[in-house]
Amino acid sequence: TTLPASFFDDLSGQPPAVRNYKLSCDKGYGEIPLERRDMWHNHVNYYINCMIDVDRHIGTVLDALEASGQAANTIIIFTSDHGEMAGAHHLRQKGSVAFKETLNVPLTIVAPHHSGGVRTDAVGSHLDLVPTTLAFAGMSEQERKQRYPFLKGHDLSGVVAQPASDGPRGSATAPGRGALYTYDMIATIDGEWLVRNAPMIMDAAAEAANLEFRRGTEEFLAIVQEIGTPDPEKRELFRGLFDGRYKLVRYFGLSHYNLPQTVTELLANNDVALYDTHLDPEEMNNLADPSNPAYDEALLAAMNAKLTALIETEIGEDRSLVALSS
Repeated sequence: TTLPASFFDDLSGQPPAVRNYKLSCDKGYGEIPLERRDMWHNHVNYYINCMIDVDRHIGTVLDALEASGQAANTIIIFTSDHGEMAGAHHLRQKGSVAFKETLNVPLTIVAPHHSGGVRTDAVGSHLDLVPTTLAFAGMSEQERKQRYPFLKGHDLSGVVAQPASDGPRGSATAPGRGALYTYDMIATIDGEWLVRNAPMIMDAAAEAANLEFRRGTEEFLAIVQEIGTPDPEKRELFRGLFDGRYKLVRYFGLSHYNLPQTVTELLANNDVALYDTHLDPEEMNNLADPSNPAYDEALLAAMNAKLTALIETEIGEDRSLVALSS
């Protein structure tokens, strides 16, 4: 295996949340020194082996489907909830970082009467899976909107039929409204706090995981209050958008959910990253940094407008669902 091209990113040009994520990840999973390339290679090899194992099990399911005689009448959708950093930006796992390695997940659709083995540059979202499945089942867009008016997302069946099309969210060649990324997780509100209290927090999380969601959240928060709450001002939650070419990510604190309308508001209330994935596929050149010679305020404003519009459409009122007392 080879390590990612961004492996040597020292993170100095990235938002503080990225560096804090590395601290918490190293504490939770054990630090791999940068110079121990052998250990990093082993980590990547382990992850690849996990994928090979999953692939074998998927093969078992497909073999059973074929044997049942239903393969020609079955739509198969294969995807994942997240990726793995696997050494990119010398990071691991997934969490409060918005790099392509964690956000760009597989989406393979096998549909009868459509040719296979074709890739598309169209942008998609997990929110699109249900509308797409309903379309494959024969439900028109008009009927879907009448029966499920609150259902978000777009029908991607047209992209399956015509992979060269841009789709409803845009594509690499024709950036559009894009896909929304969100991250709100109690345990990573404050990476430095997590590092200080990691053993107790991990125990609390494990205990809460065995309970019904709301009760588990309450139990977790109660234990958190005992050891001291994380700093709700730390900007480690994020909202992000990828439109096919550009990616905008803004990090904010638990106490300051916001919907900035101007670049001034955006930069005042968030730590911001903007990448041109055509010219900077490894996401190492932050165009949202005003000190960057390539800083483009007009582009930043346009991307912020896209992000705001998508939040209003797919989230609605964007607010915290938890409150931490000091």
